[in-house]
Amino acid sequence: MSASEGTKDVKGRKITEDLQNNSLDFSKDIMKIFNDPIHGKIELHPLLVKIIDTPQFQRLRHLKQLGALSLVYPGGTHTRFEHSLGVAYLAGCLVKTLDINQPELNITPGDMLCVQIAGLCHDLGHGPLSHLFDGKFIASTRPGYQWKHEKGSIDLFRNLVEDNGLREEMENYGLNPGEDLRFIEELIMGVEASVAMWPENRARPENKSFLYEIVANKQNGVDVDKWDYLARDAYHLGIQNSFDYQCLLKSARVCEVEIGQRNVQSVRITEKVCELGGEARKQHFPLKDNRVCEIELEKKNVRRLTICFRDKVADDIYDMFYTRYTLHRQALQHKVGFVIDERMKDVLVEADGHLQISAAIDNMAKYTRLTDDIFEEIRHSSEPGLNGAKAILDKIAHRCLPKFVGEARLKESRREPENHVKDMCRDNNLNAQHFQIYDLDMGFGIVGGNLLDNVYFYNKRDLNTAFSIQSYQVSSLKPVKFHERLVRVYCTDMDQRDAEWHFREWCRINRQIIDYHEPVSNNDNPEPEVILQMKVFNDPIHGQIKLHPLLVKIIDTPQFQRLRHIKQLGGAYLVYPGATHTRFENSIGYDYLKKKKKKKKKKIKG
Repeated sequence: MSASEGTKDVKGRKITEDLQNNSLDFSKDIMKIFNDPIHGKIELHPLLVKIIDTPQFQRLRHLKQLGALSLVYPGGTHTRFEHSLGVAYLAGCLVKTLDINQPELNITPGDMLCVQIAGLCHDLGHGPLSHLFDGKFIASTRPGYQWKHEKGSIDLFRNLVEDNGLREEMENYGLNPGEDLRFIEELIMGVEASVAMWPENRARPENKSFLYEIVANKQNGVDVDKWDYLARDAYHLGIQNSFDYQCLLKSARVCEVEIGQRNVQSVRITEKVCELGGEARKQHFPLKDNRVCEIELEKKNVRRLTICFRDKVADDIYDMFYTRYTLHRQALQHKVGFVIDERMKDVLVEADGHLQISAAIDNMAKYTRLTDDIFEEIRHSSEPGLNGAKAILDKIAHRCLPKFVGEARLKESRREPENHVKDMCRDNNLNAQHFQIYDLDMGFGIVGGNLLDNVYFYNKRDLNTAFSIQSYQVSSLKPVKFHERLVRVYCTDMDQRDAEWHFREWCRINRQIIDYHEPVSNNDNPEPEVILQMKVFNDPIHGQIKLHPLLVKIIDTPQFQRLRHIKQLGGAYLVYPGATHTRFENSIGYDYLKKKKKKKKKKIKG
């Protein structure tokens, strides 16, 4: 064997050893590969596959990620199922990156597996309509009861483990169910890793505090959950996304960061009472042998291991939060999608007395069966007690919705927006019952403060020293405010144009509390009415497409709307998680391409 061949053989063995040391020690033939539209072909650990194949997890296939938004954005049919797979994959990527680059962190295979399981199961507790279920429905039907989907995720995860005998499976893969199940639950719920005193009963010691920042980061909001849903939502909604999580993933590194101070107690026995002095606080207790026990409390700086990023990716952190704002502004808080969500919530509230929907959160067997299918169950029910809920669903299907009047940014928040709009009604002899007023908080994810306040960085010259970056150090063009408060108004039983005029007048008069600018009219357009009648659909494949008003009337019929419930590829979504698109969006895209082809032929002939 030549010297070069011997060198190659040594390098090959070294690579193999490194892979074995940094893997979960499972051969490729038992790792399952999923084809994901966002991350490509992703491998998941066999224990995660066993969790995926349970009824509790399969339920996520029937929960849309964005609730009823697919009624506005045809491509928004993706589910919590595929999002959960994506988060599990990214959680594994991040924890493995940290382990490979910093073996001194002593991240064990068990730590890696727990983090991936938490990423997989973090959204188990979501109900129909996504965040609206726990944010508004439970608040309406069970006032005063504090329940969030994270609590539901933990309850359903416990039910999943016990119902499917997964404790033994966990042990077979080297986990300690008593300790590791608690760790997974802490990761799902999210814990404040910057507290001065690390709780003794926490499932992982203080030197592994950084693990709590991977799935649900309560410190600064930079986590793999956000990385996945930003990419996935933008892709399916057809919204441009400039944020690339790979920059953050590849530069992530754990450094020691000063997080505050805590009291440290020292005790010593002296012959006599010492004089008090300095900043330290001392207490003295006499002992039987004439000596004195002196207890001294001192403030000491607390340093803790935190995930940091290379200083050059500070712009990408801004981009991440700005992308989140863009998604909320354009889609998640869309003026029509928002009011549809509200009406769908009313459907659940109306049906709750008959179906006891809100009680399902107390019974995991019932909660496992509660999905978006509840709306079809209500629609096709012959029970008289559901007639009210069915009537609301029919109005939604025929787009008989409250009409959007306008929205304005509030400069101050001393009074509730409802009071402002009531003033408008009183001053103009309008019926306040004809208006629906909503107060929206919208921002980059953090109310108040700089986005980078709790994010730490390192530079290439010193990989182990963390520091913070101020916004002016990144660019003088970065925003100063990261949060805004909006008042949004809808009307019923009155002319929409009249309502819009009164709202604009009210905004103009109340400029001291409203950030208002006069609308710019365009009278030079030769065909304004024709353009106004064309409806724009945001398609993930073809972008923004315009359809003739006659086509829109056809689309809004029950016969056409049924296509929303017929998957384009039938049962293929059970194998390919991303195959959730429907005949509805395919039909709209087909008409658009047909019309585009005709225009192209005319152009060629001309």
